[in-house]
Amino acid sequence: MNHTLKWILITAAILVFCNFLIPVNIYSSMLYLIVLAGAVAITVGVVKVLSGLLLKDLNAAVANPELSEEERKAAIANTYNPSGCVILPVMLVIFFAAASLLIWREIDMEKTELETYGRIAEATVKNGSSFSSRKFDFSNLVLGFKTAAGDSVFTKYSVSAKQFSNYYKNQTLPVIYSSRYPSILKVATTQEEIDKYNRRH
Repeated sequence: MNHTLKWILITAAILVFCNFLIPVNIYSSMLYLIVLAGAVAITVGVVKVLSGLLLKDLNAAVANPELSEEERKAAIANTYNPSGCVILPVMLVIFFAAASLLIWREIDMEKTELETYGRIAEATVKNGSSFSSRKFDFSNLVLGFKTAAGDSVFTKYSVSAKQFSNYYKNQTLPVIYSSRYPSILKVATTQEEIDKYNRRH
């Protein structure tokens, strides 16, 4: 099989797997790992495809057994060979584009899950932690609530550092959770939203 075609198929398989074959509950619970691993894998795949397409003449010259060493060197010298100054920015653009795609996909999956299987519950803030810097924000609340089936659930809910200061221990909050995967939830912020799910269920 052609080297470039092989990497096109591999990259397509990675995109399909990351975007359509990972269940929403696993995607949500392992978001950072999936985004990092997926973005790296997609970056490698796309770079391999681009190098196969753009450096076709260079690869052919290197692999041609009929050329002498001098002819091979001359052929390589006459083909485009990008420097690290070009390759690194291209790889970074591909990486961040892939990471953004995977994060958007997770947000969309959670939104669809809650639209389809959402239920209303009263949650209590049990705990929380916040760490933020200029580039990173790792703030979350630990929420506890009972599902419609009577099961007790304790789960982390990500918020921004700015939002974190608006919450306190033992505060009660209306939440919309998935009846299939209760760890997937969001805080209901408007009465309209609460009424919508109360009417539906």
